[in-house]
Amino acid sequence: MAKSILGIDIGDIVTGQVQGRIVRISVTSTAVYSSEKGIIFVVDGTRFRKDGTLGKQQDEIRLYFADDG
Repeated sequence: MAKSILGIDIGDIVTGQVQGRIVRISVTSTAVYSSEKGIIFVVDGTRFRKDGTLGKQQDEIRLYFADDG
């Protein structure tokens, strides 16, 4: 579901902000979670190093969409 909504596929490169820092990851999985308060999309992947090469550490980018209703 996350793939069809966000248009992100496994192997895509995604940039986002995690705890105040910009990270770039190569996507390994996506997930979507919902509750009465809203929806959370989670994009997991292998993080790129500062020199631009693909590293070994895993990271995740979360996208929150709150229900204002």
